[in-house]
Amino acid sequence: MASRVDQMAQRYALKSGGPVRALQREFGSGYSPERIVGMDEEKGMAWLRLEVFRLMWIEKTEEWLSTGASSDERHAFAASLTEDQPDM
Repeated sequence: MASRVDQMAQRYALKSGGPVRALQREFGSGYSPERIVGMDEEKGMAWLRLEVFRLMWIEKTEEWLSTGASSDERHAFAASLTEDQPDM
C-alpha cells in the first residue's frame, strides 16, 4: 500500500521513464538539466513526490477558496494525501 502522493508519483515516473525524467517532463521549467545533474533515482523520486503533493494541494486550495471549506476538511485532505491507500 502507498499514499495517494506515492501512487501518483509512481505513475508519473513509469510514464516518463523514471522520476528524474518525470520531473523534467511534468515540471520542466523548475528542473533544468543543470539542476538535475547528478540527481539519482531516490532523490528524483523524493522531489517528484513533493511536486505531486504541491500540485494536489494547490488544486484543492483553489476549490476551497470557492467553497469556503472548514479547517477540519483541510486537515482531513492533507492527511489523506500521505496515508496509505489501497493499491489502484
